[in-house]
Amino acid sequence: MGRTVRIATRIFRYVIAAGYAHDAGLALWRGWVGGDGLSRRVGDGLAANDIPEFYRSFLNDVVLAHDQVFTALVLVGSLALIVGLIAGGRLAVPAALLSLFLQVNYTLLDGPASVFDVVFVVIEIAIIVLAIVERRRMSMRVSAGMSDGSAGAR
Repeated sequence: MGRTVRIATRIFRYVIAAGYAHDAGLALWRGWVGGDGLSRRVGDGLAANDIPEFYRSFLNDVVLAHDQVFTALVLVGSLALIVGLIAGGRLAVPAALLSLFLQVNYTLLDGPASVFDVVFVVIEIAIIVLAIVERRRMSMRVSAGMSDGSAGAR
């Protein structure tokens, strides 16, 4: 079970990291920094989707009013979570939590009909759960003195 969990978690982390790397690359290519890419993306979502009123107000009053700040936050956050997901270890859970936060916001913007966004949310939750399970399993092995057979040997 341990090896399967590690492999599944690694695959899930790499899939999510690749998705964010693709999206961040497109955002940079399309001139989001210093441009109006984020405001166009949010404006299109507001026009096309049934967005909850609390979130619609947030997008209109905060995000669109400060679109360059949010552009930087999205791009830096994406870079941080890409690095964290690829590096794994103790960075995997915080990176997956950041990824989940961003993805929930994309899902609210795109509407629940966006299967892609919903699948990413499910994968991100799986990364978090599997990483926590693996971390607990490893800590139980260490506390039982079975980490790798070299405990105390020097």
